[in-house]
Amino acid sequence: MPGSPHNFGITVFDTDETTRKADVQVTIRNESTNESKSLNTSSTGRVIFQLANASVFASGWTAGDRISYFVLYQGFEAKESILVRDTGGTTVTLTLVSITVAPSLKLFNVQEFLDTFNISVYDEDNKNGIKPQVIVMVGQSIEKEIEDLTNRTWDDNGGDNYTVTTEYHDAARYQDIWFTDKTPCTEITNFEVNSQAEGDAASWTDIKAEDDEDLNINLARGRIGLTSGASQLPEPGIDQVRITYKHGQSTPANV
Repeated sequence: MPGSPHNFGITVFDTDETTRKADVQVTIRNESTNESKSLNTSSTGRVIFQLANASVFASGWTAGDRISYFVLYQGFEAKESILVRDTGGTTVTLTLVSITVAPSLKLFNVQEFLDTFNISVYDEDNKNGIKPQVIVMVGQSIEKEIEDLTNRTWDDNGGDNYTVTTEYHDAARYQDIWFTDKTPCTEITNFEVNSQAEGDAASWTDIKAEDDEDLNINLARGRIGLTSGASQLPEPGIDQVRITYKHGQSTPANV
């Protein structure tokens, strides 16, 4: 019967299926009316929705209604549905699993996007909500544009995915300082100079490998200076210096 008392209890477990997740937002939706309500789990990982309360479903509920319940939490999700009987109460569980959208975002997560723009997920609001996969695809495009505009790459795995780049640079006569195109650098792997004139067969010398002390390196700025004097300067011309390096940041940008 509409409005009859019914406690709908949900317990949320972490991916290990044992640890209870506190302070996780859980949403239920009555598929008959498309009305929904969100509450956070307690310290025990449990939340109770009183279906007879108008603050949960303004239109009430009826025995036989299908109730969907789901969680979207920091790259994980869980969702189920059940037909509610007029038995006075329902107890169910949700176990988090990784969202099947990859690769993940580096500069923000899905929940931050939803909170910033006050948007619901599609599972919560079929009419105006947005699917997490769409947020991820748009976010990846935005992140790529930011990295292209700033000439920086933000690593998303604690430094394990830094980008390796090899660049060719021109050399002017007596030039002894060069800057990498991407910053910040995390490692200069090779710094090679061509001792042959532009157009002749190249003869590369890796100064980084021969004597690291001949280089003055500022990784943050991507600055590399030759300190050994004229004997190791490249011949002037196009693409006379070759630099191989790793670049990226292991912490998100403040955007």
